[in-house]
Amino acid sequence: MTNSTIRARRVTRRGPRRELGPLRSGGRWSALAGRAAPPGGALGGACAAADNQWPGALIDAPQAPFGPIDLSFANAGVGLATDLDTSDEDWDRSFAINTKAHYYAARRLVPGWVARGDGYFCSTASAAGLLTQIGSAPYAVTKHAAGGFAEWLSVTYCG
Repeated sequence: MTNSTIRARRVTRRGPRRELGPLRSGGRWSALAGRAAPPGGALGGACAAADNQWPGALIDAPQAPFGPIDLSFANAGVGLATDLDTSDEDWDRSFAINTKAHYYAARRLVPGWVARGDGYFCSTASAAGLLTQIGSAPYAVTKHAAGGFAEWLSVTYCG
C-alpha cells in the first residue's frame, strides 16, 4: 500500500466530505480513481496535471455529491532532466506540472472561496522549493515557483 493510498484512507476515516487532486492514471493514485465515495468520504479521479483543462472536471465532479470544495492539496510533481542541456520540452513539462497545475486549481477554486469567505490551498512545493534539488535544475526552479505562488496566494487573499 502506498503512502498516498494510506493518506486517502485516513482522510476518509476522519470524515471530510470531499477531497481532490491531480491524479495520474496508472500511477500510485490510480488505486483511488473511479472508486465510489463512501458516505461522507472521498472521491478520486484521474487527470493530466499538465493540462489546463483538468480542474474543470476534477473540481466539478466532487461538488455535485459533496458540495463546495473547502481544501485543495496541490501536490503534483515531476523531476525531469538535470542541467543546462535540459530540453525546452522538459522545462515546459516541469513548469506545467510542478507550478502551473497549482495555478490552474487556484484559478478555479479561489473565486468561490472568496465569495464564501473560506477555503484552503495547500501547496506541496518540496524541500527543493526552499533549498534546491541537486541534479535537477527544472525541479528546483519549478518548485521554487510553486512556493512563490503559494506565498502570493497567502499575501493576496489571506490579508
